[in-house]
Amino acid sequence: MPTVRRALQFLLERVGPEGLVGPEEETDWWVFLDWNRREPFGAPVEKRGYVTVLSLMTAAALRAGADLARWLGRDAEADVFRGHATLMLERTLERAWHDDIPAIVDWVRGGERTRHVSRFTTAWALLQGVGDPLQRTAMAEILAHPTGRAEPTTTGYGQTYNVAALFEAGHPDAALALVRRYWGGMLDRGATTFWESFDPDEDRATELDLYGRRFGVSLCHGWSGAVAATLVTHVLGASVSHPGASHVDLRPQLGSLAWAEGTVPTAKGLLELRWSADDSQVTIPPGMRATVTWHARRLDLGPGTHKIA
Repeated sequence: MPTVRRALQFLLERVGPEGLVGPEEETDWWVFLDWNRREPFGAPVEKRGYVTVLSLMTAAALRAGADLARWLGRDAEADVFRGHATLMLERTLERAWHDDIPAIVDWVRGGERTRHVSRFTTAWALLQGVGDPLQRTAMAEILAHPTGRAEPTTTGYGQTYNVAALFEAGHPDAALALVRRYWGGMLDRGATTFWESFDPDEDRATELDLYGRRFGVSLCHGWSGAVAATLVTHVLGASVSHPGASHVDLRPQLGSLAWAEGTVPTAKGLLELRWSADDSQVTIPPGMRATVTWHARRLDLGPGTHKIA
């Protein structure tokens, strides 16, 4: 916890007078976010002033720190971290939401506000629960449109956030369509490992170029494989909700899939899941309990194998 506390303090020291992280030009804050494969050392996020997604990421870190502090019995410290996160998210929505677009824009500064929208910022806003239902629907539509107006994402790392955000916003079919378009497109072009960067609309003659370098793209890049964990969390619906995997939440989102199954390793042992309309089954290891939300039903299950209608 002392190490986490120092890291979070480092982040809080970079909150500027407007209550957001930055401004980018006046601090040592700017860090790597994601590649723009056509712009050397560029990013799909417009970088000026208070860069919105850095505040969203900082809020996520503070929330994680609050959870850890609470699990360790440090409730007062947890409240402080969560309070900082809540204020930052409120300020982000207040300053960065643009009614005319409508979307969360990439940066603000004083009375300035860009009209530039990126999928990266949009995904993080959805993942952090920013916006009312109508605003969240508008943001989800940005991510669901494969070639819309928002700055595109070309790395598997960035696309993973887009997929997770669509699931979080309650659009499983749009999330699965993105998986099929991006990773499925990669498979269609002969991939046997996860590529660093890929554009389904790229000409095959230049698909492996990066920053103008011929064959500059790594064809075995771990970050693009993060979607596997996202599918476990959202399609299989498995999320560890207590330390040591003593309790898990199971909220599968199959969308139009007929079935899904998988085995999830945990500190308590293997959690085995199969979901379908007819023969869903959950096997829970010893020492674990699970809360299952499935077809508008909520079940509390203990160890063993359970058939779920």
